Amino acid sequence: MSIPNIDCYHTIDQVYSGEYKAKGSKFICYLMPTDSIDTFQEHLSQVKRDHLKSRHYCYAYRLGYQGEVYRINDDGEPSGTAGKPIYGQLIKNELTNVCGIVIRYFGGTKLGTSGLITAYKSSTEEAIKQANILTKTRMGQVRIAFDYSLMGKVMQVIKNAKLDIDTTDFGVSPSLILTCPYSTTDATVVKFKATYLDRVIADIKDTDDLDGIQIDLIDTP
Repeated sequence: MSIPNIDCYHTIDQVYSGEYKAKGSKFICYLMPTDSIDTFQEHLSQVKRDHLKSRHYCYAYRLGYQGEVYRINDDGEPSGTAGKPIYGQLIKNELTNVCGIVIRYFGGTKLGTSGLITAYKSSTEEAIKQANILTKTRMGQVRIAFDYSLMGKVMQVIKNAKLDIDTTDFGVSPSLILTCPYSTTDATVVKFKATYLDRVIADIKDTDDLDGIQIDLIDTP
């Protein structure tokens, strides 16, 4: 089963940095993997502790498989000159679950609006150039619970349908979890039902039930 592009996203594996200098001012960008707002706050606090004399701590972050959660902050710089250009580089490189924090050491000479935009953009760009960009796949999960009397048939169906088992629980109430690309979870359920009932996929309906078997989609983050 091919993986649709909608399931793929790009992120980074560790902290990277990039630097830009202009008229005595130094801008350092820290590009960090970030999976939650709490993680971002930890990163920001650490950067502030490491750079107590910095004049500004500007940032942008994108979270979620499609970057649906985001924020930008100019931290005292003129509006639109810091957070927005940082965010623009994250967008340009299609990065998510990542934050860019840029610190500035003032050199005594004002750079003006265009100079600031260039500085924050360029320091972020340099950090991204250093980064190892990862392409990951968002995976979905399907939970199948069944009676022990159906164990043999369920396992044979999974084998015949070439579905991937992630975990199994053979306790009092047996169940297993299948993994698949997120956008194919519904199709995986249909494929399982069709194979179990020995019918073609086109004939399977949402209302089709399997006696002794419960199928649920697990909402992944």
